[in-house]
Amino acid sequence: MPDSRPVPDIIELLDIHGSNPYGSEVAHAALESIRQFVDNERLNQLVTWYKSQHELEPCHGEFSLANMVRSDENKRVSILMEDSLPVAPVAFDAGWFLGDLYENIMSPMGAFDEISAVHAGRLFLSSYSREAGLDLVGLSENLHYSFILRLLYHYVQFRISAYSPSHEEYFLEAINDLFVRQPFTFTGELFGFEEVGGLVN
Repeated sequence: MPDSRPVPDIIELLDIHGSNPYGSEVAHAALESIRQFVDNERLNQLVTWYKSQHELEPCHGEFSLANMVRSDENKRVSILMEDSLPVAPVAFDAGWFLGDLYENIMSPMGAFDEISAVHAGRLFLSSYSREAGLDLVGLSENLHYSFILRLLYHYVQFRISAYSPSHEEYFLEAINDLFVRQPFTFTGELFGFEEVGGLVN
């Protein structure tokens, strides 16, 4: 039975025992670049997390700013969705959306600087937690890994479409750093860290 979770191809590519489901040399080159700049043990932990998740729920799968439509009439936001929904770990969509905010930081044409993105992320998580009835403090690992997965997925997609990405080293080193939730960083502030602040404060 096919995996109905989002983005199984990137997990298969990252899996040290996996194959190249994209079937292209460009995807293989992208993987080599990822393994050059991103700690391999961290990648293995991401793959293990994804494959070990058994508490799955229907999700959007590609939740981002591009899927949101705001109504000026009733001040509500509608989400554009496909008819058929994948299933994913709890809070996958929330982590994926936060990845969209971070990609805005990374892009020279993005709508946010890091401080603004952290503020927007906190507002989003507060609303998401309330509407979904979820305790996101207990789901910080799901949020964090879904966030990282989005960044790696889009990096591979970009390589496939453009082959020669600009600032590749900068982007991949940033992803490697984002695996660690440090104080006063995007991941530390939104996914929590042991000392103080973020979701655990």
